[in-house]
Amino acid sequence: MKKILWFILVCTLTISSCVTLLSCSEKDYSNYKNEGGYEEYISDADAGYDDLPYYNCEESMEKSKAALRYYENNSRKCGDYIITDYEDGVCINRYLGFWKWEEISVPETLDGKPVVKIGAYPVDNGERFYGAFSGCNDFTLILPSTVKYIGNRTFLFYSGIVSEDERDDFTLVNSVKVSEDNPYYTAVDGVLYTKDKKALLYDSNLLWINLGKSYTVPDFVEVFEPSNGVADCGVTITIGENVKKINTFIDKGEDGKEPNPCVEPWIVVRGEKGSAAEEWANEQYAKFEEITN
Repeated sequence: MKKILWFILVCTLTISSCVTLLSCSEKDYSNYKNEGGYEEYISDADAGYDDLPYYNCEESMEKSKAALRYYENNSRKCGDYIITDYEDGVCINRYLGFWKWEEISVPETLDGKPVVKIGAYPVDNGERFYGAFSGCNDFTLILPSTVKYIGNRTFLFYSGIVSEDERDDFTLVNSVKVSEDNPYYTAVDGVLYTKDKKALLYDSNLLWINLGKSYTVPDFVEVFEPSNGVADCGVTITIGENVKKINTFIDKGEDGKEPNPCVEPWIVVRGEKGSAAEEWANEQYAKFEEITN
């Protein structure tokens, strides 16, 4: 009888130890929704695109001190990540792992909760904010089925002239893969789209570091809105009549997002007369070239 009781005690202690190891912190975070600043922290859940409010979200901590305090009180290390509680899951704020394996695969769960957001982290007491994968370059980002919210610094890559040190503030995601079970996003040939593929959201081929002499928007795309913009570096971009809406910018590097009408455009936009492509070319002071049959 004593041997049986001893065996049960050992098993109980072993299970208890395993549970402790699975936790990412000794602090109890179960009451996180009642922590100060929580509502402000998750206020960026609908701060993205008008047609896709959970993509390219503006970071709440940049505008709200209460949100920043919540991050400071709630953030903790879990495996290769710094995370915070966000809605009914967690937000990945910072990746601490090794990116030179060419792939970073975001886990489905961390600290026993689904990973629902890719966010950012503060630097210098909130003076600046970096994307979760800042400093990682030339890699494939693999998103699980659980990720819904994607912050506006997730795919932020520099343009223009920056110092070597400043380059570590940015991220170069060369390719994206998405779990087939993700209900919000999909990826085709490394390009990120909405689940129905009607909206193009991110394509590294449009960055100045990858852009060739021509680029054609896929025929199945109806909304062309890459959050990384289109580099103005001597390219011809063809936008078919299938594209009904364009929500992006021509990236002129040091000139920022605002087009300069006094500078000769380095980009040619090809499209149908009277189409969204022509309207966008005019807005961005790009040269428009009509597609003729």
